[in-house]
Amino acid sequence: MQTAGIKAKRTAYKSPWQNAYAERTIGTLKQECTDYIIPINEKHLYHLLHDYIHNYYNTNRTHQGIGGQTPIPTPTHLPVKVEEVKMKATPVMNGLYHTYKRIA
Repeated sequence: MQTAGIKAKRTAYKSPWQNAYAERTIGTLKQECTDYIIPINEKHLYHLLHDYIHNYYNTNRTHQGIGGQTPIPTPTHLPVKVEEVKMKATPVMNGLYHTYKRIA
């Protein structure tokens, strides 16, 4: 992805273990999603994966590899006192995770 400053790195021929990113992503998906929810059918699995990827993993879950940021940046707010901040929790994946957004 050119916009995120990520450079592609080729792996050696017949060396799939070198693709550590894919292994971490699959491991993360398994640990954070399918270890806790058993899909009933293919449609349910698709819904779970879509919800996890689009409403949690890329938008709210921080990633160590990109400096504790999210792949899809969140809006920046002006600093205010803690007492003045109001947050709204939104359940993701039927409440397995929650996202938090600042409200006015």
